[in-house]
Amino acid sequence: MKKINPDLVHFQFASGAAQFGELAKSLGYPFTFSIRGADIQNQPYLIDGYLDNLKKACFNANGIHSVCDSLKNELFSLVPDLEKEKVRTIYTAISDDWTAPTLQSGESRIWLSVGRLHWRKGFDTLILAYDILKRSNTDGLRDLIIVGEGDEREKLQYMINDLKLSKHIHLVGKKDRKEILSFFARTDLYIQSSLFEGFPNSLAEAWKCGIPSVSTNINGVPELWPKEFSHLLSEAGNGSDLAEKISQTMRLVADGKFDVRKFKAQADSILSKEVHARKFNEFWNSALS
Repeated sequence: MKKINPDLVHFQFASGAAQFGELAKSLGYPFTFSIRGADIQNQPYLIDGYLDNLKKACFNANGIHSVCDSLKNELFSLVPDLEKEKVRTIYTAISDDWTAPTLQSGESRIWLSVGRLHWRKGFDTLILAYDILKRSNTDGLRDLIIVGEGDEREKLQYMINDLKLSKHIHLVGKKDRKEILSFFARTDLYIQSSLFEGFPNSLAEAWKCGIPSVSTNINGVPELWPKEFSHLLSEAGNGSDLAEKISQTMRLVADGKFDVRKFKAQADSILSKEVHARKFNEFWNSALS
């Protein structure tokens, strides 16, 4: 750090600031950090001493970036004496590269969900919702592809097998951007089943590609979800409600009443890289002033 001699140090995660913030301050370097979800939703309750270190980082930091207002409010509940002006919400940036390629002839349509196979992503709820829809002979049902890898694979695969859904739900592992785009080209519906997180990038990427979507009503999602479709947001962890919201959404899509352009407009404007860069530039300049 001394060799680089930075004007400011930014920690991408609150956990980094909790661990190294005091070191940066002792060396005379102002610092900022980002809060993104797990580092304030999980770690304060799982790692001994973490909350105390997080509070120190908050008071020592020159500025704090939150990926959504919901997480910002969670931080204030953990650190109620924190100056409100110190924390600024800047939504994630989604690249213009996320444009679905043309569907190749003969390729089947699918439903898609992308994320680490971790309990926070709620994939068990998604599997239960799919089972409900299949047993009720829902129109427009597609095979479900879940892209991602993680510790929950064995549990999720057991659920899929136990519910006799192995021909319909496929855990395909981790894929690169090009492979995910090829899935997007086939996707009728993108489903975000998370229990909580900041704002899911994969959901915004689906918006950018103009794909109809369903999501749980978690953290930053309602902040960016078009208000006229807010009734389609599902209760987190509720398989029956998720199944109902999927069914409602598919009916609206079939009737031409789900205006995916409104979702794409959110990704093109609020989540643009230009807006993201401008707001971060303002944030860091403010931290140094």
